[in-house]
Amino acid sequence: MLERFVLTPSKVGRLFSAALSIDETLAHVDRSLSEFDSVLVEFRALLVDFAAVLDRFSETVGRVDGTVDRVGVITTELADVVDEMGAVTQTLSPAVAINDQFRRQLDRLRSLAGSSESDSTPEP
Repeated sequence: MLERFVLTPSKVGRLFSAALSIDETLAHVDRSLSEFDSVLVEFRALLVDFAAVLDRFSETVGRVDGTVDRVGVITTELADVVDEMGAVTQTLSPAVAINDQFRRQLDRLRSLAGSSESDSTPEP
């Protein structure tokens, strides 16, 4: 079998060219792998930063949830106060109406008596 393998100048040139091409390809692959290592290091740093951002975001969401819960409690308490104020207004409205009517009648009596003073408006 070795007998058939004869090195001719053209075969030597092709072998040399192929070896040179392989050497250049290996150098290119080595440079690419080095660059890829740098990219992976930068990507890892970005992932660490992103994880920190996610942690802060999670904390913020937790605080917002707590705030929403507190706002819900406050809203419920305010609704109770409004309901109570409505009940107070209903209870006092006849007294307020009587008071207004009494002041109007008092003003009429004063105007009939010739007095220019009016007690229907509170003094500051």
